[in-house]
Amino acid sequence: MYTVEEIIGLADGYSPNEVWNGNLACLLVNARQIMANKDFEGASVFSFVLVRRGHLSLEYKGQRIDLKKNDMHTYAPGMPTRMLDTSSDYEGFCLIIEEKMVAETPLMHHFVRTAYFPITELSQPKITLTDEQADQMAGLLLMLRQHIYNPSTFQREALYALCEVFSIDLLNIQNMMVENHRVTTRAEEIFTAFLQLLPTSYMEHHDLHFYAERLNITTTYLSRIVKQISGRTVMDFIEHSLATEAIWRLKTTDRSITQLANEFHFSDQAAFTKFFTRMKGIPPREFRKNQLEFNQHHPVVFRLP
Repeated sequence: MYTVEEIIGLADGYSPNEVWNGNLACLLVNARQIMANKDFEGASVFSFVLVRRGHLSLEYKGQRIDLKKNDMHTYAPGMPTRMLDTSSDYEGFCLIIEEKMVAETPLMHHFVRTAYFPITELSQPKITLTDEQADQMAGLLLMLRQHIYNPSTFQREALYALCEVFSIDLLNIQNMMVENHRVTTRAEEIFTAFLQLLPTSYMEHHDLHFYAERLNITTTYLSRIVKQISGRTVMDFIEHSLATEAIWRLKTTDRSITQLANEFHFSDQAAFTKFFTRMKGIPPREFRKNQLEFNQHHPVVFRLP
């Protein structure tokens, strides 16, 4: 489950000063730096890729999607996405925002709408901008990049303001593309409320009924809204959150598997192990062992630009 800093570390030619506070990065990417054949379904980030030159191909839910100049790809945590290939002349922007940063700020509603809009309204995670619209969004992304690189007294305020302008401008562009929206404002509000409730509840509550009850709606209605907007189930979101946190704790703590099972409110170690194995393909103990061995032989080396 990749974080912003891990994505930067995996790419070629980037340095720690590309990331603000571990939560936000705005990259200028060329073909050499693309991480082809990487599966980002587990990335705990929102991201927006704007193609400025050449083309980029990816796979979404088994379907190949080709992005060309002025296309923008949107990604939300847990989307089944794999980078495939790119043209040798590819150039583009990539805005990456940590899931927790989005969930804990007023940016939540705007970024949820912009990330899921193409899937909900257009059935694929991309939109095509006009030259003028692409230049407008590229200008905002360039300003974001400059503010990340140049610390200042009000850096946080400037970055949050630019992120909000980016999301609002993108919403305006998206709304002009669709005359009759498939999803109502009420449905969007419920979906956003569910995503806001999830980070504080998923470790203790693994069942659909809890979330529907807290939102004062039926389980059927909640399931339908989440599926309609995201193409995923409520349980997909809960299990993604559980797996993301479990992976982080296996990587960064020495808690035993039994302790982790208790912290995640599984009935016992066996139930937690069964869940983790289903999500990642290997038991948690083996995952931790592999991670330690990988870190010993592949330390992350950042290259200064």
